[in-house]
Amino acid sequence: MEGTSGLYEIRVEVGSDIYGVFSFFDKGHLIILINGFQKKTQKTPKSEIELAEKLKKEYFNETNMLHDNANTNENNFQQHGSSIRQLKNKSFTDEKAGK
Repeated sequence: MEGTSGLYEIRVEVGSDIYGVFSFFDKGHLIILINGFQKKTQKTPKSEIELAEKLKKEYFNETNMLHDNANTNENNFQQHGSSIRQLKNKSFTDEKAGK
């Protein structure tokens, strides 16, 4: 849609009613459908576009937060795994030395 950051409007006709559903792409492969609304005129209400922009932003903020948390957890696991191996090696070395 013109004037948006990658939003698309899908129009669906059900009987005599027309509905609009906003969508966008995540990494070019996944299509995300967000807010839908009943169209009363050909023009899409500005308030619906603003809501769609807000929901898109929230989606990417949450997705990035989940991605960051997953990376942090993986790094923590790798760091703790290394510490545990060091403790096990130290314990084994101490046992062999009779400590």
